[in-house]
Amino acid sequence: NQINGKVIVKFTVEKATGELKNINVIRGISKKYDEAALEVVKKMPPWIPGKYQGKKCDVDCLVPIEFNQNGKGR
Repeated sequence: NQINGKVIVKFTVEKATGELKNINVIRGISKKYDEAALEVVKKMPPWIPGKYQGKKCDVDCLVPIEFNQNGKGR
């Protein structure tokens, strides 16, 4: 089945290393697409940690991953 839609993935950027942790789907469209979105996020390289008042801190992020089966991606 071809499904169009967005999977919203939430994760935390760890303050010391920039590694992604606590990766979860918070809005999915199907098990197959949710798992694909999680796999993409888990393969991301470390991010630059956030800073608040000059000190590194953990940052929660939401990333929309869009699936478009008609060949016209955004």
